[in-house]
Amino acid sequence: MTSSALERFWAKVQKTSSCWIWTGSTDGGGYGKLSFRGRTQKASRVAWQLFRGPLRPTEWILHKCDNRLCVNPRHLFKGNRARNVQDAVQKNRLGSQKLTVEKVLQLRKLAKNPTYDSLTLSHLFKVSRAQINNIVARRSWRHVP
Repeated sequence: MTSSALERFWAKVQKTSSCWIWTGSTDGGGYGKLSFRGRTQKASRVAWQLFRGPLRPTEWILHKCDNRLCVNPRHLFKGNRARNVQDAVQKNRLGSQKLTVEKVLQLRKLAKNPTYDSLTLSHLFKVSRAQINNIVARRSWRHVP
Protein backbone atom coordinates (compact mmCIF):
# COMPACT_ATOMS: atom_id res chain seq x y z
CA MET A 1 0.00 0.00 0.00
CA THR A 2 1.44 3.33 -1.01
CA SER A 3 0.77 6.65 0.63
CA SER A 4 -0.45 7.99 -2.72
CA ALA A 5 -3.16 5.29 -2.85
CA LEU A 6 -4.30 6.28 0.65
CA GLU A 7 -4.18 9.96 -0.23
CA ARG A 8 -6.26 9.40 -3.37
CA PHE A 9 -8.71 7.31 -1.36
CA TRP A 10 -9.13 9.85 1.46
CA ALA A 11 -9.50 12.71 -1.03
CA LYS A 12 -12.78 11.11 -2.17
CA VAL A 13 -14.24 10.17 1.24
CA GLN A 14 -16.55 12.19 3.47
CA LYS A 15 -16.89 10.73 6.96
CA THR A 16 -20.26 10.90 8.66
CA SER A 17 -21.09 9.75 12.17
CA SER A 18 -21.48 6.23 10.78
CA CYS A 19 -20.72 5.75 7.09
CA TRP A 20 -17.73 6.87 5.09
CA ILE A 21 -19.34 8.23 1.93
CA TRP A 22 -17.52 7.86 -1.38
CA THR A 23 -17.67 11.19 -3.23
CA GLY A 24 -15.67 10.16 -6.30
CA SER A 25 -16.90 8.59 -9.50
CA THR A 26 -19.42 5.75 -9.52
CA ASP A 27 -20.23 2.81 -11.75
CA GLY A 28 -23.56 2.08 -13.43
CA GLY A 29 -24.83 0.36 -10.30
CA GLY A 30 -24.20 3.36 -8.06
CA TYR A 31 -21.09 1.96 -6.35
CA GLY A 32 -17.94 4.04 -5.94
CA LYS A 33 -15.02 3.22 -8.20
CA LEU A 34 -11.38 4.17 -8.54
CA SER A 35 -8.16 3.00 -10.09
CA PHE A 36 -6.14 0.85 -7.71
CA ARG A 37 -3.19 -1.43 -8.47
CA GLY A 38 -3.48 -0.83 -12.18
CA ARG A 39 -7.20 -1.37 -12.71
CA THR A 40 -10.57 0.15 -11.89
CA GLN A 41 -12.12 -1.41 -8.80
CA LYS A 42 -15.10 -0.75 -6.56
CA ALA A 43 -14.24 1.73 -3.82
CA SER A 44 -15.53 -0.64 -1.12
CA ARG A 45 -13.15 -3.32 -2.40
CA VAL A 46 -10.25 -0.86 -2.32
CA ALA A 47 -11.23 0.19 1.22
CA TRP A 48 -11.08 -3.44 2.31
CA GLN A 49 -7.65 -3.90 0.79
CA LEU A 50 -6.31 -0.68 2.28
CA PHE A 51 -7.59 -1.32 5.81
CA ARG A 52 -8.24 -5.06 6.17
CA GLY A 53 -5.95 -6.87 3.77
CA PRO A 54 -5.82 -8.70 0.46
CA LEU A 55 -8.76 -10.25 -1.36
CA ARG A 56 -8.98 -13.18 -3.72
CA PRO A 57 -10.54 -12.40 -7.11
CA THR A 58 -13.55 -14.58 -6.21
CA GLU A 59 -14.25 -12.69 -2.98
CA TRP A 60 -16.90 -9.98 -2.99
CA ILE A 61 -17.27 -7.12 -0.55
CA LEU A 62 -20.81 -6.69 0.79
CA HIS A 63 -22.35 -3.88 2.84
CA LYS A 64 -23.90 -4.33 6.28
CA CYS A 65 -25.36 -0.82 6.04
CA ASP A 66 -26.70 -1.27 2.47
CA ASN A 67 -25.28 2.11 1.46
CA ARG A 68 -23.63 1.56 -1.92
CA LEU A 69 -21.39 4.59 -1.41
CA CYS A 70 -20.18 3.54 2.05
CA VAL A 71 -16.50 2.54 2.23
CA ASN A 72 -16.23 2.22 6.02
CA PRO A 73 -14.45 -1.12 6.57
CA ARG A 74 -16.55 -1.69 9.71
CA HIS A 75 -19.64 -1.75 7.48
CA LEU A 76 -18.17 -4.21 4.99
CA PHE A 77 -17.87 -7.98 5.01
CA LYS A 78 -16.49 -10.63 2.70
CA GLY A 79 -18.78 -12.79 0.65
CA ASN A 80 -19.27 -14.19 -2.81
CA ARG A 81 -21.94 -13.91 -5.49
CA ALA A 82 -24.23 -16.44 -3.79
CA ARG A 83 -23.88 -14.73 -0.40
CA ASN A 84 -24.64 -11.37 -2.04
CA VAL A 85 -27.89 -12.72 -3.51
CA GLN A 86 -28.79 -14.32 -0.17
CA ASP A 87 -28.14 -11.00 1.60
CA ALA A 88 -30.28 -9.14 -0.95
CA VAL A 89 -33.16 -11.60 -0.54
CA GLN A 90 -32.98 -11.40 3.26
CA LYS A 91 -33.08 -7.60 3.09
CA ASN A 92 -35.78 -7.56 0.39
CA ARG A 93 -33.75 -5.36 -1.94
CA LEU A 94 -33.39 -7.29 -5.17
CA GLY A 95 -33.91 -4.99 -8.14
CA SER A 96 -35.91 -7.64 -9.95
CA GLN A 97 -38.55 -7.49 -7.20
CA LYS A 98 -39.34 -3.95 -8.32
CA LEU A 99 -40.24 -5.21 -11.77
CA THR A 100 -43.08 -7.22 -13.21
CA VAL A 101 -43.31 -9.11 -16.48
CA GLU A 102 -45.29 -6.21 -17.91
CA LYS A 103 -42.64 -3.69 -16.86
CA VAL A 104 -39.84 -5.82 -18.33
CA LEU A 105 -41.71 -6.04 -21.64
CA GLN A 106 -42.20 -2.27 -21.60
CA LEU A 107 -38.56 -1.68 -20.68
CA ARG A 108 -37.29 -3.86 -23.54
CA LYS A 109 -39.59 -2.09 -25.99
CA LEU A 110 -38.37 1.35 -24.86
CA ALA A 111 -34.73 0.20 -24.99
CA LYS A 112 -35.07 -0.25 -28.76
CA ASN A 113 -35.68 3.49 -29.06
CA PRO A 114 -32.38 5.46 -29.05
CA THR A 115 -34.06 8.17 -26.98
CA TYR A 116 -34.03 5.84 -23.97
CA ASP A 117 -30.50 5.07 -22.82
CA SER A 118 -29.77 2.89 -19.79
CA LEU A 119 -29.53 5.89 -17.46
CA THR A 120 -32.95 7.19 -18.50
CA LEU A 121 -34.46 3.72 -18.19
CA SER A 122 -32.90 3.20 -14.78
CA HIS A 123 -34.60 6.38 -13.55
CA LEU A 124 -37.93 5.44 -15.13
CA PHE A 125 -37.99 1.92 -13.68
CA LYS A 126 -36.10 2.71 -10.45
CA VAL A 127 -33.47 0.00 -10.88
CA SER A 128 -29.73 0.22 -11.54
CA ARG A 129 -28.23 0.73 -14.97
CA ALA A 130 -26.54 -2.65 -14.58
CA GLN A 131 -29.96 -4.24 -14.06
CA ILE A 132 -31.31 -2.43 -17.14
CA ASN A 133 -28.39 -3.69 -19.23
CA ASN A 134 -28.86 -7.24 -17.95
CA ILE A 135 -32.57 -7.20 -18.79
CA VAL A 136 -32.02 -5.77 -22.27
CA ALA A 137 -29.23 -8.29 -22.97
CA ARG A 138 -31.48 -11.06 -21.56
CA ARG A 139 -28.96 -12.04 -18.87
CA SER A 140 -31.83 -11.57 -16.40
CA TRP A 141 -35.56 -12.04 -16.84
CA ARG A 142 -34.71 -14.65 -19.50
CA HIS A 143 -38.11 -16.26 -19.09
CA VAL A 144 -39.80 -13.12 -20.44
CA PRO A 145 -40.00 -13.13 -24.26
